[in-house]
Amino acid sequence: MKKIISLGFILSLIILVYFLFKKLQIKEIRCKSQYGFCPLKIENDLKNLEGKSFSEIKQSLKNYFQDEVSVEKYSYQFRLPDKLEVSVIQKKASYAIQSEAENNYFLISKEGWVISSQRFTDLPTLKVGKFNKDNGEQVEDEALFSLRLLQAMHKLFEVKVGEYDGKSLRVKINNGPLIIFPVRGDEKVLVGSCRLIVEELNTLEQNSRIESGLAKITIDLRYKNPVIKKHE
Repeated sequence: MKKIISLGFILSLIILVYFLFKKLQIKEIRCKSQYGFCPLKIENDLKNLEGKSFSEIKQSLKNYFQDEVSVEKYSYQFRLPDKLEVSVIQKKASYAIQSEAENNYFLISKEGWVISSQRFTDLPTLKVGKFNKDNGEQVEDEALFSLRLLQAMHKLFEVKVGEYDGKSLRVKINNGPLIIFPVRGDEKVLVGSCRLIVEELNTLEQNSRIESGLAKITIDLRYKNPVIKKHE
């Protein structure tokens, strides 16, 4: 009989603690990421949840991070007496975009989502005239295609910057030719064609068959047959 009473008491106590915990008011939410602090936007959004019950915040976090494209996954821990610690894994940026009107760099995920902005970046950067996308929005297909081409050119020729006008991508190889790419097509074919042409031009230059030097040559890949021309 005593065992049954003790078991019933423990069960009742567990249920009581569970319901009290659900109704517990969270007075402070702290956020951290794999880089240390969370982005300011996320910190501010989580601050707005302070003062609500644990169960309300739990559901709010689920809804919030379902729509937050800059975060890959999240977790949380309760800290006595009334604090919640949220840990997030931010998505890694693959590309960067900079507009003429902004000093900031907009960091873009591999899938083309704008995940954050910052003052500096080491990523290859696509320069555009205007950029009106906010965090959580996706860049247009042509811009994403151009970003992938720029990344490929960075790996091949260490190109750091490309210029995009919505109709073409222009990249300049250091001490080499200017390359003009279309913003649609077969990425592998375009990069492969560019590499073959540049290698051939390098060979011709070494044999002194290009008098003006590669820096004064433009390779235009927007046509079925690439156009190679000199410029001043």
